[in-house]
Amino acid sequence: MNALADGMFAALYPKHPDFDPALTRKPVTTRELKTALEWIGNAMKDGSRRAVVDRHHLAVVRKIVHPLGLGEVHDGPLNLLNDWRLKINQKAADAKAGPELAVEDVRRWIAELGFEGIEKNISSLIIATYALLDDRTWVHQTTPVPAPDLERIGLGYGLRAVELPSEEQFAAARVRAGAIFGVSAQPVLFAGNVASLESEVRAVAAAHETAIVGV
Repeated sequence: MNALADGMFAALYPKHPDFDPALTRKPVTTRELKTALEWIGNAMKDGSRRAVVDRHHLAVVRKIVHPLGLGEVHDGPLNLLNDWRLKINQKAADAKAGPELAVEDVRRWIAELGFEGIEKNISSLIIATYALLDDRTWVHQTTPVPAPDLERIGLGYGLRAVELPSEEQFAAARVRAGAIFGVSAQPVLFAGNVASLESEVRAVAAAHETAIVGV
């Protein structure tokens, strides 16, 4: 019966990723998807698209990123691939989508590219990885927001291309933020790092606002 079911689903969804080549019959969990996303985020922090995965996470990261075509990981290093970024950007260009992409449009493009029948959280992992690779800011109802949890990614969310400061401007902002507000950010010029520095500065300013206004 298992073999019959496997054959039927393989015929329905020929490009569906195989997360269980050993036939353990254990489904991929949300926790495992989040572990993979955490390491994908680590690989993007310094711009290298590479991170050495902890040994106790290796098997989980490998079984998810390989079949999805997100990256390669063998004995330790995770090396991210750029394939999904190129494919989704091509779909966006064909659709003349503009600088802000609706998440559900991206999800539909993923299915059109052959990844039909995958669970929503799995397509959300692809979307979240694309957001990191293409350096896009998350928005909800057009308002910039922090990256949502995988299970929350859905209607109302979008990915916005942002105009970044120059390397010199960002370096100067990091120095001044550290000297004046005591906050820091990763030195790589990514939208997430710029947004993180801004939010930390605003948080420190807000904490002192009452005392300043009362003077």
